[in-house]
Amino acid sequence: MKKRFSIFLTAVIIISTFLSIQVNAASIVTTLPTNLSEQLACHPGGTSEHKKKGYFLKARVLTIKGEKYLKLTTNLKLTDKNYGGAPVAGAGHVHYYLDDQITGPITNKNLFKLTNLHEGTNKIRLVLAQNNHMEDFGAKAIVELTVVK
Repeated sequence: MKKRFSIFLTAVIIISTFLSIQVNAASIVTTLPTNLSEQLACHPGGTSEHKKKGYFLKARVLTIKGEKYLKLTTNLKLTDKNYGGAPVAGAGHVHYYLDDQITGPITNKNLFKLTNLHEGTNKIRLVLAQNNHMEDFGAKAIVELTVVK
């Protein structure tokens, strides 16, 4: 009988502790500032929409009539419309690096001709960027390729 009562008492203590934690967690959430979502959306690194969406970038090199081209696939709208301006949700461009030097933007999904490749191994790095050039879309938004000319 004492053993059952001891088990019962232990269960009551565990449940009451759990409920107390839940109540405290709920009160913490309700004490957050009402404009917290606005503060997150105005984070200088980008909008909260960018972080939630999970943008990706894929690329491959095509050889057409002896010329090398990049074929990009991404779920971000590539545009030069607000290039250099404030971030626009769902839009941006690609920063194109050749051998660790930024070479220029790619602002559309058309085939991009690789014109400045040198003899030997060329390291290409592509990174999704917002209009304000912040590269904060995450690891899935970076592609590294090696092209031998």
